[in-house]
Amino acid sequence: MRLDGYLGAPIFDTSGRLLIGHVAFETEGPLDVAILASPLFQIFVSRASAELRRKRAEDVLRASEEHYRLLVEHQTDVVVKLDGQQRLLFVSPSFCRLFGADEQALLGSRFRPSVAEEDRGRFEAAWQSLEMPPHEARFEERLATAQGWRCIAWSQKAMVDDENRITAVIAAGRDVTDRLRAEEQARQHLQQLAHVGRISAMGEMGSAIAHEINQPLTAVRTYAQACRRLLAAGVGPQELGDTLERVAHQAERAAEIIQRLRGFLAQQEVQAMQVDPNFLVREVIDLCRAEASQCGVQLRLDLATHALPRVHVDPIQVEQIVLNLVRNGIEAIQQAESIERVLTVSTQRRGREAWVSVQDSGPGVAPDAAARIFDAFFTTKPGGMGVGLALSRSIAEAHGARLWLDQTGSGALFHLALPAVTDDEGDRA
Repeated sequence: MRLDGYLGAPIFDTSGRLLIGHVAFETEGPLDVAILASPLFQIFVSRASAELRRKRAEDVLRASEEHYRLLVEHQTDVVVKLDGQQRLLFVSPSFCRLFGADEQALLGSRFRPSVAEEDRGRFEAAWQSLEMPPHEARFEERLATAQGWRCIAWSQKAMVDDENRITAVIAAGRDVTDRLRAEEQARQHLQQLAHVGRISAMGEMGSAIAHEINQPLTAVRTYAQACRRLLAAGVGPQELGDTLERVAHQAERAAEIIQRLRGFLAQQEVQAMQVDPNFLVREVIDLCRAEASQCGVQLRLDLATHALPRVHVDPIQVEQIVLNLVRNGIEAIQQAESIERVLTVSTQRRGREAWVSVQDSGPGVAPDAAARIFDAFFTTKPGGMGVGLALSRSIAEAHGARLWLDQTGSGALFHLALPAVTDDEGDRA
């Protein structure tokens, strides 16, 4: 065809600024430019602009749907959508694979997998909390899946109407079984290290402990010999009874020492309970008193008597932290041959924490060593292994506590901040 006429015009979007296309007329004869102003041409261009906008919107929507479809189909997290009656409106392919179920069979159903006995009720409790702002909930539960029992961490977000009724819930679940298993292995490893640390500490304190136990045993032997002499002399039951009471008292003292050591050295599961921080400090001081006496170190206690909160901890592990701090202070005073040979252990309340502080009258910690004092295998003691403070900080962090060195005073000052038991926890106890 021979084309003698051509007429073209740009097509803009509704704002009149963005060029989205071009319209062209080609004819055999000449074209009058006045056609551009005709109503028919304006209608045609407007229609072409609408079609181009619709086509572009469809392309964008199609690309977006394809993008999200790829994300949902290939991600490992499971995604579901439920209506207000807990019926499934959407399930991701990963959800179907996890539970070995067919998508069509799941849609419209109120499917819930088998839940471990101790986790039952968590889904229902989370659903109830979705009715309150911010309409979000998070929880973990162990479920029976096609791969066996797995722990799934759920994150839920609800959509509500004007009357705060749930219309739909989007839930995403992540398999955290491997993470929890790794955390449990780390906890067991920490517990084993703590046990080794307690045995090591008791081994180093062996002579002092033997001396402390030997005192009541010697007294028992002395009183027993006295009883023999009293019997031989034919004294009355009153004098003999008093002596036997002293024998019983010293025997109980020896038994208490041995029982305390056995409890401290026992390798057992973590048993967190609510305890008085002052009780923990006194238990440690009873263990260290003989060693401090042999080293010529005076132990001072400055324990808070009012408003000191209880803490929820494993007593043996926290006692290990305090014991390590006290023994480090005794050794620092001994090695430095300080004139003032005093170690002070104090307790106080600071906000929502109970602080246990240990301060010695030794030379303190050099600035270059202070930065690495809690690093594993770093030590300032001749022949030291450098694991005591690193282990102590790990135990503290496992309890949600803090352990640090305070360089503001003389000597070495360490603080152990234990989170206080809340009112709700106290009521449950």
